[in-house]
Amino acid sequence: MRQILATITALLVSTANAWTLQESVDVMTDKVTRQAVVAATDGSTLTLLRRSDDSVWGYVKLSGMNQFMVNERLMMRIDKDKPVEFNDDLQRLMTKLRKPMPSWEWNPSLVGFHIWHGNPAQGCGMIKRLIESSTVLVRYHPNQSVTRDILFNTDSNRHLIGEALGLEVAQCTGAN
Repeated sequence: MRQILATITALLVSTANAWTLQESVDVMTDKVTRQAVVAATDGSTLTLLRRSDDSVWGYVKLSGMNQFMVNERLMMRIDKDKPVEFNDDLQRLMTKLRKPMPSWEWNPSLVGFHIWHGNPAQGCGMIKRLIESSTVLVRYHPNQSVTRDILFNTDSNRHLIGEALGLEVAQCTGAN
């Protein structure tokens, strides 16, 4: 019995640390949407998908009753690279300049953020780093005095990121 439980636990942990490819079909348009999803051991997920404007967005969904703070300033660190902050600053600035550009979505348990313009001829930047990564660390704040980190082990099935986004790293010809 213990060996069965150990095997089930090992399967759950290995699945929780591997990218998976999820597909859905829009019932009105029959358009297939693909997304790459990796789960942390606590059940939180990081999802990458290409939107209708060809840009690529990342979404962090918290597990259980965990919540993001209002006006969250999400930090993401790929391997040992310099951390990158995501928030609504760019979106507010572009709105003030009368050139609205969506770059941030927030609700208490899900944050979405613009990661990449989507054109490999102009470079693949963060997407290329994600495809080549082993870990992604996300830091968020449930409130002003608390910081929480979520570690995503991203080295298994990384090729599924390219499949989900319709991208091969060899296509990345621009500056990164």
